[in-house]
Amino acid sequence: MNETRLTGLENLRTRFARLAALPSLKPALRDEAEAVARLARANLSTRGTGELARSIDVAEMKTENLDGFRVGTDDPAGFFVEFGTFKRAGNPWLSPVLHGRLPRLKHNLRRLLKNAMKWGSTGSP
Repeated sequence: MNETRLTGLENLRTRFARLAALPSLKPALRDEAEAVARLARANLSTRGTGELARSIDVAEMKTENLDGFRVGTDDPAGFFVEFGTFKRAGNPWLSPVLHGRLPRLKHNLRRLLKNAMKWGSTGSP
């Protein structure tokens, strides 16, 4: 009979538990969401859509396994301006901001996670 042994599993579980409890992750995600909202508001303000710009907000999202933030608007016009209609082409105001911020967000998250794995749940020495 062949037997396979997997070692280090308990260490891996401990490290994942540290990441789940990382106290600096939530503020970092909120900061990034606020930056996206600020840039999206500025993007819309230059187009003469100030009312839509003022409706952009950051809201916390909680699910069973994930906490995060969303940036958007409850104004239906936001969708139609972003994606267009069958009569009018879209004029994206949120997706360009998200794509522009993505490299910085990835860099910041990698740094936080690397520090957490190295130093423990505080993310610092």
